[in-house]
Amino acid sequence: MALCNDASVSDGRLVGDPTDGALVVLAEKGGLDVDGARLAHPRLQEVPFDSVYKFQATFHHQTFRIGDTTAADYRIFVKGAPGIVLKRATSVLGANGPRPLTEEDRDRILASVDELADEGLRTLMIAGRTLEDGAPGATSLPEDGESLRELATDLTLYCVVGITDPPRQEAAEAIKIAQGAGISVHMITGDHVRTASAIAKSLNIPGNAASGSDLDGIDDDALRDHAPGFGVLARVAPEHKIRFVKALQRRGEVVAMTGDGVNDAPALKQADIGIAMGITGTDVSKGAARMILTDDNFATIVAAVREGGGIYDNILKFVRFQLSTSWGFVMLFLICGVLGIAGGAPFTALQILWVNIIMDGPPALALGVERTEPDVMRRPPRSAQESLLTRSRMGHILLAAATMTAGTLAVLLLASTWFPDIDSAGIITLAFTTFVFFQVFNLLNVRSEAHTVFSARTLTNGAIWISLAVVFVLQIAVVHAPVLQGLFDTTALTAAQWLTAAVIGSLVLWVEELRKVSSRRRAAKSALTMG
Repeated sequence: MALCNDASVSDGRLVGDPTDGALVVLAEKGGLDVDGARLAHPRLQEVPFDSVYKFQATFHHQTFRIGDTTAADYRIFVKGAPGIVLKRATSVLGANGPRPLTEEDRDRILASVDELADEGLRTLMIAGRTLEDGAPGATSLPEDGESLRELATDLTLYCVVGITDPPRQEAAEAIKIAQGAGISVHMITGDHVRTASAIAKSLNIPGNAASGSDLDGIDDDALRDHAPGFGVLARVAPEHKIRFVKALQRRGEVVAMTGDGVNDAPALKQADIGIAMGITGTDVSKGAARMILTDDNFATIVAAVREGGGIYDNILKFVRFQLSTSWGFVMLFLICGVLGIAGGAPFTALQILWVNIIMDGPPALALGVERTEPDVMRRPPRSAQESLLTRSRMGHILLAAATMTAGTLAVLLLASTWFPDIDSAGIITLAFTTFVFFQVFNLLNVRSEAHTVFSARTLTNGAIWISLAVVFVLQIAVVHAPVLQGLFDTTALTAAQWLTAAVIGSLVLWVEELRKVSSRRRAAKSALTMG
């Protein structure tokens, strides 16, 4: 376990693969001088681990003395999947040295492997062989990998090792959150099926467990039909990973896959989102991936999904706010033009510019720093083909725009009745201010498609409240500052008129709140019916 190993431990820090590192520590705890053994038995050749043949073999030169004579030979050390290494073995190391391997020994060893795997331990079998005189490769080692692999036979079994490789503490919670968001989590591993099943059970990953050989017996159509039911794939080769990814994609799923090895690269490239490990990942896997996970933590992927949902929501809020304002303007000017209200042009060009730049500027941009909504990871996934503006969202925008248009028209038509002393400039100013108030209340509306404005969360985004306060102060200046009155064609409003503008402007909030109440009731009724 010290020689067929590429890891080292220096000053308490592991350099290399964690599994190899665990074996180095085990060897040192057993009293072996790992560095000394490596110097005494230098490595000459190697068969690197591959998921196809599932073992690693190293070839070493060893010298020993027979009387006054120094002799030398080659020694092979092998570690790999127990089932594979066991098939290559013909003897087992006992208390009195090697002895022939019996069927009873094989059954007992495999039972021990299953017991370790059921506890969630990663199992490895370690074996070796001395190439004695007359054996192939005894005088010189071949150069090609296939010939070297052929020498890894007639092995003597040394031991079976169980290595604990527990998931991170936050992994189970992250998987639970992902499942709540409608994300199916599948575990693909090179571990023993029983080991993988035990780990999956501890993480609450549902579904059946299958091995690569199981997939070989299933055609592509059957795999497509049964792919969602496989929670664990163990002992798989690169081609199995690609088949599984393609099977899910053929079902219309958007597939993200993580990986760190060279063998993962084809599947990472096939997946819609290939995610390579930043710490343990190879350059090949990083080159094939679209994303690199810098901390190798699955919980970070879930956090990124949550953040992505928040960004999507904020984009939607911005679009809803801008379109409702623009459509409100269009509807207002269209109706005024057709009916001749306010001379066909209720606002001046500068007033329109004021609403678009000042009102739709900083307040709208403040939507971009909204906190992610608490329920973002409890919503079902969106279809990749879903438009940002669905039919229902278009309806919400039109409802807000129609409310703004109707309220502003009411001011233009009824202001002289409400305030007999008001002149035409005052009516336009009141309508203009009312439209600004519509934007203020609509900004609060679009912060959530379903949740009420009347909650503590409404106070969370300080940028919005600061921007609204600035807009309110500037609107007062536009209405009451003599210099700006001449520029914007406005006139001073009374307190009652300001209150009227605010009350009418708030109608867009109340209309939207009624819609949200209705929407929540329908959702609750639908959930109750499905339950």
